[in-house]
Amino acid sequence: MSAKKFVLFILYACTAVASGYLLVYGGSYYFQSLLDRPHHGLHDALKPGGFWGHGLGIIGTVMMLIMLLYLVRKYLRFAQKWGNIGLWLDLHIWLGITGPILVIFHTAFKFGGIVSISFWSMIAVAVSGIFGRYIYLQIPRHLSGEELTPEEIQKMDAALAEQVISLPEMAEPLLNHIQSLLHYSETTATGQLAEVRYWLLDSFRLRSQLSHLRRRLRSETKLNRYMISDLIRVIKERRLLNRRLIFLKAAHRILHHWHMVHRPFALVMYIIAFIHVLITTMLGYTWLF
Repeated sequence: MSAKKFVLFILYACTAVASGYLLVYGGSYYFQSLLDRPHHGLHDALKPGGFWGHGLGIIGTVMMLIMLLYLVRKYLRFAQKWGNIGLWLDLHIWLGITGPILVIFHTAFKFGGIVSISFWSMIAVAVSGIFGRYIYLQIPRHLSGEELTPEEIQKMDAALAEQVISLPEMAEPLLNHIQSLLHYSETTATGQLAEVRYWLLDSFRLRSQLSHLRRRLRSETKLNRYMISDLIRVIKERRLLNRRLIFLKAAHRILHHWHMVHRPFALVMYIIAFIHVLITTMLGYTWLF
């Protein structure tokens, strides 16, 4: 496991542990009727204006404000060298998931009034962010996270092809079978929906094809398991790269439409959250004082 994946694992594990603890600790309060909550022993602590409830709201809101640093890193020239853009996006998404979870506990699962608009906008932002991350991953990128050009992708594709050319001699039917797996099927697919459909179908199809190829290589060649694994890896990488090249234009179109949903919901969320914080502060609902 890479250092990046390990850090993300720890962050999401912390989110899961914190959420689980709050559910266990305050479950009897959160799942009680609104009329009975004022009589619960944890009401003063877990209500939206309580010590824990208010604190969770502040932490969740701060996390969602920190999310905006990703936009600074992405769009402002002076911030272009502030680390890997992919890692920034991963942290952006983690904050966009954990922050809303804490805000949900802040509300004590009570949604109403104008704040409910901000809440559901927040949920829409979080869900669309996860979808956007999936599309982002389908676009080939450098290790730095910057997008590869089609020319760079083709060079990588050619390099992988050369590795396959150096295969040891084997029966022609098997060699032809390997060559057929190196290319993305249905390359004549046109249209955004067709490209997405073939992308998904080929993703499932490839697993079955590689499993079948592995069995043939074991029975029809003298390749050891390390050589077989390396060949399978090259085929998988080249097929994936080829698919991504075809999907590249569709991904850009999808991301364009995705921004039309993600950004307005985010704007509504921040505006109403700001109004909520302003009003509660003016009414004297502070945390520690």
